[in-house]
Amino acid sequence: MRRSPAPCLRCGDAPGLFANRCKSCALADRAPSAERKTVAAEHNAAGRLRAEINAAGEAFCSRCLVLFCAASLEIDHTVPLSAGGTDTDSNVRPLCVSCHRTKTRGEQSLVQ
Repeated sequence: MRRSPAPCLRCGDAPGLFANRCKSCALADRAPSAERKTVAAEHNAAGRLRAEINAAGEAFCSRCLVLFCAASLEIDHTVPLSAGGTDTDSNVRPLCVSCHRTKTRGEQSLVQ
């Protein structure tokens, strides 16, 4: 019985046909370093958001809408990576520590 291919190890979107990577990620691995950096940047939304918040020094929690200093904010994946979420701009948001803990506890209770 033939199994369907697992998702790409890098982006998680397309089936990983080339050493567990989708065609675009496999080609990017062989691309010159400038192109590789562009593809890698597409999948580093959490890092980019953290850098933007650190540069600004503060941001609003997207859940309680209170302004916090950068050190008091955490980057949240709306759909957790462990549940198939991606590290893209549409799936990351800043949350204060309290809101992030509440959300995470709620996700964990759904799993159990």
